[in-house]
Amino acid sequence: MSDKERFTEVLGRFYFPSSTGDFSQPMLATFSKLPASLRPMAEAFRGNLDAARTVASMPYTMTVIAVDQKRFQALLMAQRIRSGQSTAPHFSNESEREAWAIRTAQEKLAKEHAEDQQPTEDSTNIFGNFGRAVLIELLALLSEARLESSSAELIRQCTVLCWGALEVLATDLFVTILNEYPPKTAALLSHPVAKKYFDPKAFGILLAERQYDLSHCMGEVLVQQHRLDSVDAIRHILDALFPDEKELCAQLQDTVFWRLGQDRNLIVHRRAMIDHQYVAKTGCQQAIGTLLRIRPNLFERYLTYVMDTGIELLHAASKAWL
Repeated sequence: MSDKERFTEVLGRFYFPSSTGDFSQPMLATFSKLPASLRPMAEAFRGNLDAARTVASMPYTMTVIAVDQKRFQALLMAQRIRSGQSTAPHFSNESEREAWAIRTAQEKLAKEHAEDQQPTEDSTNIFGNFGRAVLIELLALLSEARLESSSAELIRQCTVLCWGALEVLATDLFVTILNEYPPKTAALLSHPVAKKYFDPKAFGILLAERQYDLSHCMGEVLVQQHRLDSVDAIRHILDALFPDEKELCAQLQDTVFWRLGQDRNLIVHRRAMIDHQYVAKTGCQQAIGTLLRIRPNLFERYLTYVMDTGIELLHAASKAWL
């Protein structure tokens, strides 16, 4: 059996993150062009997504560190032995000897990592020696039921964080835009669907509480009536605010967004316990009464979707400042 076949289950249970730089690059490229008033919200959005990635990848990260330390200790022991041989440099004292052993062990480890990154034609070692060692450690951990279930729980909770990152960004932009540009309220309250989220009577009460002065607080008043906390609310309200942003509207109609919302609701409101209603809506193949399992590749898809949608939303919002 090949490594790829042996490690399929590992790759399906533990989240392996892409490099931070690669993931963040599209956001950083967009954020640098944003108006100053939008950048704090954009950075909070990026931080929330990074947090979700970091937490979800904890089993992988901890295993990488453990494998790295294990190999370093082996190299350090070898270098300590070599430091006493005739071919080693001359040392004035034991501190110099130990410093040499540590430095050369670090250099050898760095060289091994660099060589491991080089392309290879050996189809039996497609993961590289270091990556293979990490996978072997994680494969062994699959027999530890508590750790395996903890990893599944991490991915579930990080799915909620993904949803939260988009909900917070949509809400903050909603409030900010209506605070700065109250006339956009007309488009919101005349939208055939979005207007249903806002009760004129409740609006009148909130207006009175503000002593009929809504300058720079229209968004705060409206968000008290209805938060952007569901798939339908986000779709309809953002469609009302940005009717000409076709790419954003198309992004919000993606079925990935709907499925993310369904998963988030099941995790938050049903403790991730699959029920008849969830199965009927989603077609999920897991047994009723079991805990929802979100595969790492689906979690990665949620991350990418939320990032792309957030970027489109920030693009749309930035045009209000032009």
